Amino acid sequence: MVRPSLDPPTIYTAVDLDTALDSALKKRESELREMEARKQELHELSKQQRFPPLEEVATFNIIKNLKELVATSLSSAGSIKDEGVFVFPARVLSLFGGATETWKEVAARGVYIRGIADISCKDAPCTGIEPVEPVQEFLDIGADMRY
Repeated sequence: MVRPSLDPPTIYTAVDLDTALDSALKKRESELREMEARKQELHELSKQQRFPPLEEVATFNIIKNLKELVATSLSSAGSIKDEGVFVFPARVLSLFGGATETWKEVAARGVYIRGIADISCKDAPCTGIEPVEPVQEFLDIGADMRY
């Protein structure tokens, strides 16, 4: 860690190791306090929700990566009855490659499909496919898309 001077020309001076470590530790402690506050806020919000627990669901899956997300989404598409809602970055939609047929079949059964897609590619580089292309594919099958 270095400390810049306030006057031009800028001169950088090394910071004492103990001071640098204390500063880094304080920053992490502050982040931890913020996360704990958010956790408490989410806990309070969850108490306010009036959704009854689904007793018929005996298990759940933790989806660890995009490949699992796509596979799980496609395998569950056939069981959607009234409405399908998804929120994905467009780069994930592009991984559905060719899966539009699955969603076409779902839409043909009268299922209302809604989706929200982030097409900005700000968090991760795009996959080489223009982010609006997968969104357009869903629009073409009649999905109500927001992006």
